[in-house]
Amino acid sequence: MLNEAIENALNHGQAKRVAVKMENNNNVLQLTVSDDGLGFDVNSTISGRAAGHFGIAGMRERAKRAGADFQITSSAGKGTVVSLQLVLQGKKSNRA
Repeated sequence: MLNEAIENALNHGQAKRVAVKMENNNNVLQLTVSDDGLGFDVNSTISGRAAGHFGIAGMRERAKRAGADFQITSSAGKGTVVSLQLVLQGKKSNRA
């Protein structure tokens, strides 16, 4: 997921800066990729995809199979933030 988010930021978003952050907070691993790229309309991109590419839908499905929460936020001209949260060692978090 991280690799794909970084590649998307550089290849599609034309980002000049990409930040990758990894945190472990109370056994919840949070991975975040943020960029200063073009941004896009998340809702219109989720359903559409090019042949052989799975894009956001594929990232979301892989996160689901891993038992992780996946979020993506973006808006035109303001970049994109892709985040994944995964509970480690079978422990549940107190997230709301």
